[in-house]
Amino acid sequence: MRTLIRKLFSILSDQTHLNPLPFNDECSASQILQTERLLNLKLPEEYKTFLQYCNGQSDPFTLTFPPDQLIFLSLDDAVQLWAELNLYPNDHFFDQLEANGKIRSVLQHPRRIPIAYNETGGAYLFLDYIPGPRGKEGQLVFNINEVDCVVIEDSFYFLIQNYVRLLESGKVIVKKQPPEYGQGYWFVSAQDELINWTVYERLKNA
Repeated sequence: MRTLIRKLFSILSDQTHLNPLPFNDECSASQILQTERLLNLKLPEEYKTFLQYCNGQSDPFTLTFPPDQLIFLSLDDAVQLWAELNLYPNDHFFDQLEANGKIRSVLQHPRRIPIAYNETGGAYLFLDYIPGPRGKEGQLVFNINEVDCVVIEDSFYFLIQNYVRLLESGKVIVKKQPPEYGQGYWFVSAQDELINWTVYERLKNA
């Protein structure tokens, strides 16, 4: 996993010329253990490796990730957002399923851990510990609107792997945002499309 992360960061450095990249220093093993106790679950090993390589992003503007311009949260920020999202829990539709039985029809839940988000767009990327009967514990769930969710990847590993694969293939590039959108960098397709969920799925499966 570390080799894959290093490869991703190398590509990002080459394409953005940012030095350093906008990521925090690594997270300690003791902080991860403390967080697991608080959440009452075990974080996936590949996600813990990522945290011990970089503890999320250092700012929400310099670099965003697909789909929908996500930023990766530090562990503290992930816990804070998790607590905020679960102030008023509602699992009324817990037993209803979507995405061919992979996902339960709830957005916020104590066993869904936000690891990345687009605050302005209201988009969240969750580690899912309440999968449907056809889903997998630890799958990455992404809300494509206020009510509908999809499984973006079966694990955090596959997310990083697909970022690297799409960048190395040239299907996706990282470029400077137009001035009207800000001063940072974002991922676009080779055809200069913004990468929302639909475009991400198309590129991934092409």
